[in-house]
Amino acid sequence: MLPTDPADCDAPASTADPAVIAVVRARGNARVAKSDVCRSISVRAGDRFDAARTASDIHALWDTRAFDDVVVERRDSGSGGVLTYVVRERPLLGHVVIDGATTIKANALRTMIRLHEGDPLDAADVETARDTIRYAYLESGYRSAKVDFTLHPASPTTADALFRVDEGPLAVIRAFAFTGLSVTTDKELRPFIETRKGTVNVPGFIYGATAAERTVLLVQAHLYDRGLLQSSVDAPALSLSPDGKSLTVTIAVHEGPVYRIGKVTFVGALAADQATYLRLLTQKTGDVFNRATLVQAFERIQAMHAKLGKPVKDISPETELDPEKKTVRLTINLVTP
Repeated sequence: MLPTDPADCDAPASTADPAVIAVVRARGNARVAKSDVCRSISVRAGDRFDAARTASDIHALWDTRAFDDVVVERRDSGSGGVLTYVVRERPLLGHVVIDGATTIKANALRTMIRLHEGDPLDAADVETARDTIRYAYLESGYRSAKVDFTLHPASPTTADALFRVDEGPLAVIRAFAFTGLSVTTDKELRPFIETRKGTVNVPGFIYGATAAERTVLLVQAHLYDRGLLQSSVDAPALSLSPDGKSLTVTIAVHEGPVYRIGKVTFVGALAADQATYLRLLTQKTGDVFNRATLVQAFERIQAMHAKLGKPVKDISPETELDPEKKTVRLTINLVTP
């Protein structure tokens, strides 16, 4: 039997089979207690060697976030296998320093990045913090902002994170435009630009990414109301001036053909004849398809059913496009509870 070692996770097992693990050891830890390392290791003395299980243990040690390197060494001692998990501890985060931040206060940025002194230092977390700082500047209109970071060893077990911010100039919108229009017009679509009460996405003010994303959705919905059922709207394209002070925002619209109502059929739990439903629909064959008008018609149909004591749980329209005739066939299914 192998003699005991301070690195042993448990008592050695008696075996002469090299495929059987006589002892499991943990080395390389200094700050982290051996018992904490061994707790993440499932292999025990007396177990047969299993590569998949060992790999799982490596992942478990990684998941503790206490180590930035884990390797496993295996050797035959003549009295069974010796399996040693060698870890390299991550340093602890010392101070978090943010230089160059004036528009956004350093304390506010420090709250956003959620790096805590004394936690194991993960470079990926620091990179995420850098991206968070840059995003905060983008949201504040500083499109040229740059953020770099360095890690400085402060002691054998700690390192400081230093972020350097170059804010750059404030960029305001020079123009916000739509392209690709032939059926609709810029004047028609402009009311759908989300401006947060005139504070973003208008000339002289900053760009609001979330508001611009909502603009895309609103424009797309309007296009459907204009019968443009094969239309699409691109994400906003941004063009920053060379001096970084002005921004042009362009949303490309791909309208496609205008579709009109073709044949309309009501199916499912009907409470009246087709003619009654068609009157409630108001849109007739040949009219330009309008999604909003359909929604209003469905509300009238539900009200009629409720009045008749035959409530409708769901109204599900199925559309079938005819690209040659530029028509849409509607099959409207009424489902009761």
